[in-house]
Amino acid sequence: MSNKKSLVYLLIVLAIAAAFFLLRVTNWKIPSLTPTTVKSSPLFATYQLDETVYRLSNGIYVGAPIEEAGESIEIKLLGEPVDGDLDGDGDDDAAVLLTQQAGGSGVFYYLAAALNDRGKFNGTKGVYLGDRIDPRTVTISQAKVTISYLIRADDQALVETSTLPVTKTYILRDQALVEAAVSPTDSAVQRDQEASGEIISYKDLIIIKNPKKEARVTSPLTVSGEARGFWYFEASFPLALKNAAGETIAESFAQTAEEWMTAEYVPFSGRIEFTGQPAGSRGTLIFQKDNPSGLSENDDAVAVPVIF
Repeated sequence: MSNKKSLVYLLIVLAIAAAFFLLRVTNWKIPSLTPTTVKSSPLFATYQLDETVYRLSNGIYVGAPIEEAGESIEIKLLGEPVDGDLDGDGDDDAAVLLTQQAGGSGVFYYLAAALNDRGKFNGTKGVYLGDRIDPRTVTISQAKVTISYLIRADDQALVETSTLPVTKTYILRDQALVEAAVSPTDSAVQRDQEASGEIISYKDLIIIKNPKKEARVTSPLTVSGEARGFWYFEASFPLALKNAAGETIAESFAQTAEEWMTAEYVPFSGRIEFTGQPAGSRGTLIFQKDNPSGLSENDDAVAVPVIF
């Protein structure tokens, strides 16, 4: 009888030992239930606006209250990031629009990039665009960021609606966005066709179909073509005709009957009358971008050589 009891006790001990062993093995195989997730997105990147650095959380930063204003500074990422390779490494970076509010009615807009470093996004310093502008489009093409937006004229109050179109292009230099320079050799600058009879295209902003380069012209001279909405103001832009001496001999306007508040091409036509010039002498017809702001950085024009 004692042998049976001893056997029972032994079996119980072995069962307990086996259960303990299996429990330890099972626990060893169970993964952690609270893994750490690292968010990698332009919405969680760090950006510098002016001299201050802000780290966003899901596209928003809210700081401590400002003593003078009694309100918190707030940074927001507008809309969705625009994807595209900016640094030439083959990975998609992003362009983002950020707003800054710090009490009062001002809403300050910045353009920044979020650079993709092996899956981690690092924000750049923001480029200040203005107070209460009206953003329209942001695109990335050939490692360039192009933004289109509306601003107010100098004599407009900040509470008035922005109506003046502005387009700017930025490239990446030393991990920061800088405005792209326009040089005579840049492919985005005027592409005057060398062969007589071809149309003239300029900066992907305006296409002049008539007159063609070095066409013989008489008065009245009819002009036609297409221009992006940024070239117009209130559906028109100026024309000027110069003689061989560079003197302005006539002025007029090209106009469109279609909606001009767009980034797309819009057809135009116009008519300019001028006094007779010596036969065979040369002149220049200027298609001037309308610039009601008066700011020199918004000036632009394309010149078409003609023969009288």
